[in-house]
Amino acid sequence: MCPGSEVGRIIRFGVFEVDLHSGELRRNGLKIKLQGQPFQILALLLERPGEVVTRDDLRSRLWPADTFVDFEHSLNAAIKRLRETLGDSAEKPIYIETLPRRGYRFLAPIQNGSATTAALLSLRKPVAVLVGALFLAITGLLALQHWGIFSFHISQASAPPMRVAPFTTFPGAEFDPTFSPDGKQIAFVWDRDDGKPADLYVKFIGAEQPLRISRSEGSVCNPAWSPDGQYVAFQRSSGSQGTFIVPALTGPERRVSGQSACLGLSWSRDGKFLVFPAKDSAAEPWHIAVFSLDTMEEHRITSPPPNTIGDHRPCISPDSRTVAYARVSSPAVTDLYLSSIEGGDARRITFDKTAIRGCAWAGDGQSLVITGREQTLWRVPVSGGTPERLSGAGPRAFDPAISPQGDKLAYTTGAMHTNIWRVDLDARRHATGPAKPLMQSNVSDDGPQFSPDGSHIAFGSQRSGFPEV
Repeated sequence: MCPGSEVGRIIRFGVFEVDLHSGELRRNGLKIKLQGQPFQILALLLERPGEVVTRDDLRSRLWPADTFVDFEHSLNAAIKRLRETLGDSAEKPIYIETLPRRGYRFLAPIQNGSATTAALLSLRKPVAVLVGALFLAITGLLALQHWGIFSFHISQASAPPMRVAPFTTFPGAEFDPTFSPDGKQIAFVWDRDDGKPADLYVKFIGAEQPLRISRSEGSVCNPAWSPDGQYVAFQRSSGSQGTFIVPALTGPERRVSGQSACLGLSWSRDGKFLVFPAKDSAAEPWHIAVFSLDTMEEHRITSPPPNTIGDHRPCISPDSRTVAYARVSSPAVTDLYLSSIEGGDARRITFDKTAIRGCAWAGDGQSLVITGREQTLWRVPVSGGTPERLSGAGPRAFDPAISPQGDKLAYTTGAMHTNIWRVDLDARRHATGPAKPLMQSNVSDDGPQFSPDGSHIAFGSQRSGFPEV
């Protein structure tokens, strides 16, 4: 190891662990064979994550000046062996990127002891702008989609307005942000605008390159970080459906539940529970369920009234004792409720009867941030009272997430225009042809319901400028 290097003896990335002193590489705790020059190359890359290690650097480290060898062939062979051992690809690298005629770069975040570092690739903005927002641009029906991170001091009435700056600027749609426990990374969903299912990504604040940690087996949603920062839970609504847990540095997924509603997911800070909406039958409304990671058992904690849509968007308080959630009476009529994680009576804390798109607890546990009236962010006291609009976020701010330290807030912003389509079914309820547009406009139309005789359709729309039926 180079003198002065800050890389420690044990380094972890993905499912791998490297002992630089003993020269050992382990995958999921099992020792695998990697010796000689491939291991030395890996060690040098890990000493300088995110930096370009030139071919000349590798030559001087691996082959002393008086060594006569076919350097190009030997280096290429060693890199190939290293990639084969890691299960990596030169065309679609997860760990080692090739920079033609220059060298190589290690891409994945690494853990050195208890400290986490990352490959900070091609920084386009100074780190000072991280107090801002998560922005992204979309074409087509997703007219404009942004993500934001703010400097955020919700408990200080005299605090200056939040400053907003982009977090993502990728093609396609990014949404469902969630902070890592140390507040330095954000996990989010990105569809890449390539026609494939959306996947889960992790990115350091201030870095440019995200790390993909799920693998396109169906569209994913609702990431939630474990309190120790080692894992991210998420749901998959198509393909291999269910609720899954995956290492935050990439690795094999583990399915823990068959629930896959994509209506919200939260991980308690004591690490014991996942909370998500669930149904016991198709006819009943959604309720909030608590899933124990110790016993792998699920139990309901809310009982919404019949003939309602039910309870969505749960988020667990910092002390892991209370769950906030949106109770949806109809597509545009929603209010915020609180329930004990043990169950019991629900307490209503908003009375706006407006659509709520996400909630997040402030760090002190005394208030929440929700997307409410006018599709922007509001602060709601846990004790009740009048919601207070947050300045700085602007309109169309969805999916709020607050860092555990309480100093940053991330959100998604943009517009998605939904239209109502029709598909004809046969007696067995199988489609007899492709779906066709039934009613379209340049605003959102949703929630269609047939009349009892099937001759009329009621639906929600914002054609008048306000949500109406």
